[in-house]
Amino acid sequence: MKKITLSISKYSKLVVLTDLESIIYKFKNNPSAITKTIPIREISIEDYCDSNNYKNNAIFLLKDSKKQMFFDKENNYAYMTTEESDMRFPDLVYVLLAMFTNDLVRKSKYLLHSSSLEYDEDKSILLIGDGGAGKTSLAYKLIKDYGYKLISNDHTLLTVKDGLFTSLLGTKDVEMRYGVIKNSFKEIEDSLPSYDEKDLWKKKIIVNDFLTEENFATDKERHVTDVFQINLLGSNVGDNFVSTKNYVDQMLYLYEQLSKQIKGTYNLITGFGYPMPSFETEENLLALYNDIKIALENTEVHMAKGSLDELPKRLVKTLEK
Repeated sequence: MKKITLSISKYSKLVVLTDLESIIYKFKNNPSAITKTIPIREISIEDYCDSNNYKNNAIFLLKDSKKQMFFDKENNYAYMTTEESDMRFPDLVYVLLAMFTNDLVRKSKYLLHSSSLEYDEDKSILLIGDGGAGKTSLAYKLIKDYGYKLISNDHTLLTVKDGLFTSLLGTKDVEMRYGVIKNSFKEIEDSLPSYDEKDLWKKKIIVNDFLTEENFATDKERHVTDVFQINLLGSNVGDNFVSTKNYVDQMLYLYEQLSKQIKGTYNLITGFGYPMPSFETEENLLALYNDIKIALENTEVHMAKGSLDELPKRLVKTLEK
């Protein structure tokens, strides 16, 4: 059996105890398969025998002919068994995402599906939207053309500190669909591997090689001054705007987005036929609500719609006011 220790910097730590060789291989040889989704900063792997020591913040993933799953939410503990050939690595990623969420929310910290950018030394913005809304395309454009720095491109770790909505760190892989690259980023298109046209909007590729070290922000606390609900439209659309939501809509939008992980509504553990566990307690949700109230004293939430050519200009102007 191997013990795999995963750390989101100083903020949270989980242990995976497993005898599945495919999972061990993945962590050893393709760690980006998890770090592109969860902002894990350290992964260590070692031999381990005495699994009885772990009853908190741990996952047991063991080989067995019977597929089963059990969660102990109070102790943040999961027990999973499956055949080696039936294990889907994304399922483990989603379980880990849920369990990191459970640990972090008790510390008033939240994982949010978003792109996050530094635009001043101690200031950041969040780009939020459904899959395909254009978060990554807009973030890449702001990095390349306007000198913004990437904090996160998938999940951002957030908190409220000293009365300010604060970004702490995030995932660093910039992953784009082939179709987006072909339509909008010709400088990357020539480097795409060969592909079938039917995969144009299915396949993704990490494009970090087209960025430099200076394009990435270091891990530190930054005030989130603005949140943008993104809807990136086609290049022929002339209606480009950034509009600030009213206070109630700002509150509702942040609550909806920040509670997704807590409520377990973000993913399904499909290989086990199991929903994401919910950590929706009155205490957790009330704490989140109070944090959002504090955050909105110094943060604004906007709707942002437009083309990839025009919308970045509107967004930059909004931040200059």
